[in-house]
Amino acid sequence: EPEVIVGAGTVLTVEQVQQAVACGAMFIVSPGYNDTVVRYCCEHGIPVIPGVSNATEIQKGVAAGLKGLKIFPLGGLSAINFLAAPFPGVKFLPAGGILMSNLAEYLANDHIFACAGGFVARANMIDAEDWDGVTKLCEQACRLRWASPLRMWG
Repeated sequence: EPEVIVGAGTVLTVEQVQQAVACGAMFIVSPGYNDTVVRYCCEHGIPVIPGVSNATEIQKGVAAGLKGLKIFPLGGLSAINFLAAPFPGVKFLPAGGILMSNLAEYLANDHIFACAGGFVARANMIDAEDWDGVTKLCEQACRLRWASPLRMWG
């Protein structure tokens, strides 16, 4: 098992997928649902987590065989629960609005497989190269039952 699992986020094009994978990315996350990116990743066995915001996009993900989708939790957990109801077997990666203070609540939800956000690597900490601080935040998040996105694909 690898010591670190590296993914690439905000991937918008197939060219970016190719660059990310060439640099060692083990999964791809995109902010929206791009048919071309999803198709390429699926055809090449690259785990992909596209962003969705409505039932139509979730349905496209289901049709593509995806089991994990990124969502911006506008409306919080109640909105995620509402959108998830007609799609058993689909789990979500909420990003945005997730804080260390609400992380445990999100991770306890049956519709969520992991959470993303700046709560473990704040921009000012990265700018200051405060890797000890980032490590401490990551450890704190891990204690709250952090789940690896790659577990979605076995």
